Amino acid sequence: NLSSTSHFPTDILTSSDVEELFETSSTTTKTIATFKVSSLFLR
Repeated sequence: NLSSTSHFPTDILTSSDVEELFETSSTTTKTIATFKVSSLFLR
């Protein structure tokens, strides 16, 4: 798929970089969700 390759340069990003990126984003999402739940309980 040429369009996905141009949008997502896998030659620059290694698979470990991608894994780390996904881990970081998911951790950030979990942290934000935790803060939202905490603020709900603190009200």
